[in-house]
Amino acid sequence: MLLLTALCVIFLSLPGRSHRDAALLRGDFVAGLRRYEGVKYFWGGESPKGIDCSGLMRRGLIDGLFLRGVRNGDPGLVRYAIWLWWHDCTAADLGMGDGATARCFAIRNINGLDHSRLLPGDLAVTVGGGHVMAYLGGNLWIEADPWAGRVIIERAPSARNSWFSTPMNIVRWRILEPAAS
Repeated sequence: MLLLTALCVIFLSLPGRSHRDAALLRGDFVAGLRRYEGVKYFWGGESPKGIDCSGLMRRGLIDGLFLRGVRNGDPGLVRYAIWLWWHDCTAADLGMGDGATARCFAIRNINGLDHSRLLPGDLAVTVGGGHVMAYLGGNLWIEADPWAGRVIIERAPSARNSWFSTPMNIVRWRILEPAAS
């Protein structure tokens, strides 16, 4: 056990890779989100036993970064996943775009959104910061919906989902931003 602990400490103290494929990380994030489909909605939850909207976004990214970091031997990704796990945040925090996320643009609603402006993994946060959902690609969105009582995937446009007709801010996890060309 002591040897395993020492190996983990050594791994985490190594420098992270400076060049990361943002598209690959976005794919890992989307896969991490999809693993929670059908999980019961639980306010403040962040596990397969119960999860809320901001918990879903955080756990999807934590899971994706941790697995990619271990697979690729990138301690920087594992450290970031641990940092994100330690620093809880709400949907409102995600929507401000001044920390782990960057604000991209505001929209009147998802139903009228030109989805070609999005990348898989982009987040839509209600203007008031009360709810967050993530774009999966192909006009599909995932959310831990309190009204549905579980994590659902919904196609836009949607007349039955009230979140799709709500003003939103589109934000992106900074670690998922494409490299500047």
